[in-house]
Amino acid sequence: SRYALTVNEQGDIISLIDKQTNKQLVAEGKSIRLVVFDDCRSEAWPAWEIQKATLDKTPLPVHDAVEITSEKGPLRQTLTIKKKYGESDIVQHIHLYEGNLAERIDFENEVDWRLLNALLKAEFPLSVSNSEATYDIGLGSVKRGNNRDNLFEVYAHQWTDLTDRKGDYGVTLLTDSRYGWDKPNDNTMRLSLLYSPKPKNSYTYQARQDFGHHVFTYSLVGHSGPLNTISAVRHADGLNSPLRTFLTTKHKGELGREF
Repeated sequence: SRYALTVNEQGDIISLIDKQTNKQLVAEGKSIRLVVFDDCRSEAWPAWEIQKATLDKTPLPVHDAVEITSEKGPLRQTLTIKKKYGESDIVQHIHLYEGNLAERIDFENEVDWRLLNALLKAEFPLSVSNSEATYDIGLGSVKRGNNRDNLFEVYAHQWTDLTDRKGDYGVTLLTDSRYGWDKPNDNTMRLSLLYSPKPKNSYTYQARQDFGHHVFTYSLVGHSGPLNTISAVRHADGLNSPLRTFLTTKHKGELGREF
């Protein structure tokens, strides 16, 4: 693989080295991990409203009942990390590839979510640093700064990028179905995964809105030099529209049933 990855006993990534450049992607003393915010009051619009007071809190790590296994194949190696948080079960398959997909690390998640008053995020404290990140908005991209009172939980479509202010290295984060991000400081990106708000008086049924079984993937791609948006779109398309195999019904033809 292009990357050398190390996890600790809690299943958090404490080291991620791009072997092409010998670049450590994880900020010193930090880890790429899953975290939970446990005070998710929503006064008016609980289905989608996340308050800044929630994001300003220190999140809680997901470290209960951890089991780690690995699988090695000729084109892919996978770390499977099983965890619990309260009554919720989380399985994360971290895929590292050879060949055409070697630039990408996939985090494939299966979650049985049964938490009230909770927000699950993927946290990426990176070694690159910039007060601005770039967000895909479908028809282009836009730069936004760190969290502030009137702009904190923000939208991106299929990718977000944090490139160091020197322009020598960056990390593009891809997603197949999660669209909310926040950026608490110059080197940390956080992707919202599942949300069970705490309603006040309206829409109280939405407290259980994400309960159930979820399958989703987000990915990481390191790149030397400044952001190339064409490359970011290509990687995002590869994640969201992969090559698929399928069986057809029996038919007559010169090649027969198989070739």
